[in-house]
Amino acid sequence: MNYDKENAYTFDSRVRFSECDHTLTLTYESLIDYFQDCSMFHAEDAGFGFKRLASEKKAWLVNSWQIIFNKLPKFQDKIRIGTICHEVKGFLGKRNYFMETTEGDFYAYANTFWSYMDMEKMVPTRAPKEMIEAYRVGKCLDMDYADRKIKLPQDITPQNLGIITIVEENIDTNEHVNNAQYIKMALRKLPGSLNIRQIRVEYRDQAHLGDEIIPCLYHSDGEDTYIIYLNNKTDSRVYCVVEVKIYH
Repeated sequence: MNYDKENAYTFDSRVRFSECDHTLTLTYESLIDYFQDCSMFHAEDAGFGFKRLASEKKAWLVNSWQIIFNKLPKFQDKIRIGTICHEVKGFLGKRNYFMETTEGDFYAYANTFWSYMDMEKMVPTRAPKEMIEAYRVGKCLDMDYADRKIKLPQDITPQNLGIITIVEENIDTNEHVNNAQYIKMALRKLPGSLNIRQIRVEYRDQAHLGDEIIPCLYHSDGEDTYIIYLNNKTDSRVYCVVEVKIYH
């Protein structure tokens, strides 16, 4: 897959032992961490990093992920991680991500929706022109884009998968659960041998330190889709919905 090299932000890395599973393969969670780090590096280098936005009481909050996996790299493989800001309108932004081999083949690629927020008033606010120019909005990846909303299965009885208590390692600089942490929570409730081809995530509310989450699984035997709702234990608010599709 080709991409807009002129406007893409990239960095090179090498798969570390600490990022791999027992087969020396990069974990899905680690790949998502790479994507998240890439956009943070992009923001910092563009002059709109964490410290500046925090001082202005602003932040970009992610609304959804769609990640498509071709394969996963192995320990010591050299990789390039990239992101392209491909649309900003008002307070809404869209970003692509990708991880590729040194030959330019994609391991995985993604699309995300974001909202630019006034964190003091907790309302969306228009992204400033100078920020949009600094991000260098480019051409989106040629991929099959899914809707950011995930539909609840109507004919499946959910299975409760215990309780997850939010601890400090789940919290990010915005003082609520980091978006990648929700994905990790969901994946750890699924069979470990799944060969995943796509993950979609829809964020609905913010969880904080000490909150208790009940993961509810929707899945029918023989089907290729798993959907996990991460619900608040007390009032059943939905923090996050994670949909996982597998290869057969």
